[in-house]
Amino acid sequence: MSLVYIKLTLVIMNRIFLVVLVFVFVSVCGADEKSGALKLEGLEMPSGVVYEGVTVTEVTPAWIKIMHKNGIKKLMLSVCSEKVQKIYGYDVDKAHDYLLVEKKQRNVDAKRELIRRMAYMKLIREKARKKKERLERERQIRQQKQLVRPMRFYVVQALRGGAALCKVQVLVNRSSVIDVQGPLSVQQKRYNFRVWEWLGSSTQRYYVRGVGDVVDEEFLNGYGITTAEVHRYKTPNYKERTVSVIDLTDKHGVQFEKAIEIIKTRKADLRPAGPAKVTPN
Repeated sequence: MSLVYIKLTLVIMNRIFLVVLVFVFVSVCGADEKSGALKLEGLEMPSGVVYEGVTVTEVTPAWIKIMHKNGIKKLMLSVCSEKVQKIYGYDVDKAHDYLLVEKKQRNVDAKRELIRRMAYMKLIREKARKKKERLERERQIRQQKQLVRPMRFYVVQALRGGAALCKVQVLVNRSSVIDVQGPLSVQQKRYNFRVWEWLGSSTQRYYVRGVGDVVDEEFLNGYGITTAEVHRYKTPNYKERTVSVIDLTDKHGVQFEKAIEIIKTRKADLRPAGPAKVTPN
């Protein structure tokens, strides 16, 4: 059944191809008759060059375009034979005027093309600039995300400008191996969990920017980035100390004052730090 279907399909396609071929042949012949295209066995130029199988496809007051055996050629009527010039009504003055108009039109087209190309190149450069800026922003965001860490801030001393001296805890990943009694033997399983640990030590201070209006002994939850900057301050007994600077951010690293929702509680109400989440590997 499938073989008969294939043969029938091939027969129909062959017939369609023959119909299209006949239609194209008739259309070309009709176009040649309507346009009055001149067909010649050969066209000999005064210079001695002979073109075979010539069909004149386009005629202007100054030149003609022919399709010959070896390709397509544009011939100026001024260099053609008198017979060809007479057939196409060649006139020197008309040809000169036509060439001037054609040259002006070419100049206009060239200017338009130049303007178009310049606009296109400007658009390409603008797209490239925007793409470069977008990639740079994405790179910075990725870099900031790697640097941003969940933090707990224990305010030791509130300062001006929305800053404070704080002790800081960070959320770190830890793992532990425990023995689990199985049906036949004891098996070891690794558990991953996250715990709050002091950044540096429990007595180390940091200069935290962007905490807003706070008071001493407050506790803040948020995200932060440890910068390469340092802050110098004097203690009550006039000793100068230098501490690292931390910027309070949102979880994407965007820095602005009170960028995230900050949960404020009193230090006395703070629960003991411990595992935040335990998940089996």
